[in-house]
Amino acid sequence: MMNRIKATANLVLMVCAIASAMMLAAARSFEKAPGRNGENTTPAPLSSYRVIAVENGGSISGVVRFESQFPRPERIRVSKDNEVCGTHKPAETFLVSPENKGLQNVLITVEGVSTGKASTPATAITLEQRGCAYVPHFQVAEIGPEGVTLKVVNEDGILHNIHSYNGQTTLFNIAQPKFKKELTQKLTAPGVIKVKCDVHDWMNAYIVLLKDQPYYAVTDERGQFTVAGVPAGSYTLRAWHEALGTMEKPATVTANQNTEIEFIISPKRE
Repeated sequence: MMNRIKATANLVLMVCAIASAMMLAAARSFEKAPGRNGENTTPAPLSSYRVIAVENGGSISGVVRFESQFPRPERIRVSKDNEVCGTHKPAETFLVSPENKGLQNVLITVEGVSTGKASTPATAITLEQRGCAYVPHFQVAEIGPEGVTLKVVNEDGILHNIHSYNGQTTLFNIAQPKFKKELTQKLTAPGVIKVKCDVHDWMNAYIVLLKDQPYYAVTDERGQFTVAGVPAGSYTLRAWHEALGTMEKPATVTANQNTEIEFIISPKRE
């Protein structure tokens, strides 16, 4: 039993150490992550963005990956409603491909595009509570002047409580008993929204709302991304992750060409 406790403690310390090192030394710069301290570091909307027909646009593709060490999959112990929730849940903060060490669910945005393609605002998005987990864990949507309607679905047939934050500020905090399968909430401002369940404290999700920012992508299960239709020019490519914060790299786009960029998350070098 003592050996098992020590092994668990060592694993937690290792994950914390790796995450701390990555936040200090990955790529050019990191900003503080909203998941850790409530700061919103996602891109601000372009106030003077102008829509044009993009001709001979280029693209940016690449990968966000760990250089060597990366956080291994964690399993969170479930403390209540085990008949619905089970006994353990996989942590979804670090979803890393074992093949290429690519990191999933990183938001990529091209910063500095003042004229480009039109946005495609969403009118509604959905967040499900399924098996005492939020599905999807991470989603991104563009919003227009009227905002977007968030539909929250309770598939579990037990009491949940949806508590959402922008930084440290509560946006809404609503109980959803088992007899209320769906509820809706209007969201009107761009930014990062963290969602938690006050009944089941392991449940969390992130929703990022973008405005006047059509040049974005979310990394897939191998940490790969592509942003297409970018006007030729020099920009800043920004990568944001819920636990690691923000990395930035310069990106030069050439007409009808693809620019490849890698974000390498490295342990701290002494």
